[in-house]
Amino acid sequence: IREAVLTMSVERGSRPAWRQVDGFDVVDWPAPTDPPRVVVLTGEHELVVTTAEQLDYVISVAHDHRLRRAADEMIEPAMLELEDGVIATIVADSLGDQARARIAHPPDSFEVVLRDHAQEAGRMVLALLGNYADAATAEIARVWVVEQRDFYAGQILVRAVGLDRPLREAVIAVDGAQLTIDASFTEEEVQRVLGLLAFAQIGG
Repeated sequence: IREAVLTMSVERGSRPAWRQVDGFDVVDWPAPTDPPRVVVLTGEHELVVTTAEQLDYVISVAHDHRLRRAADEMIEPAMLELEDGVIATIVADSLGDQARARIAHPPDSFEVVLRDHAQEAGRMVLALLGNYADAATAEIARVWVVEQRDFYAGQILVRAVGLDRPLREAVIAVDGAQLTIDASFTEEEVQRVLGLLAFAQIGG
């Protein structure tokens, strides 16, 4: 993490300014985001990306976990536990203003889960669940998402990097007031997605 932050900072003509907050190393994320983010090293193999407004809360939770680990206790809050096969998960009550501006029908809240494919080794499943006020709003969002999926799946750049297949095969459905999107990727396709995201993050 330190090497990645250093590399991103140097590419922008600056140096990362790590600081200590209640015994934890903290640094400003070296790329513009809305809102600005900070990185907290909360454990030997653990980090949290958060906002300045949430930093005190993250530090307090991390401090509590450190004390519990020091006392040789193993108490993991349910909200931070990952089920077997789950690689990463994101849960949010709302989207930021910048993201809402890019989405015609943003959900009121959403959850994203990346997990190992249950039947095929070397494949991963990305599942997104968006919650809307009612079924009619969710259906309007579904139609828009399908249109966007079809548009981007036909783009030359998307086809060139081989991401048109997971887009075209993605299952987009509505269950009551919930919009669900399920797509499967190979490890190579996930690496390409992460590479494109990283490229966009550094201004590419």
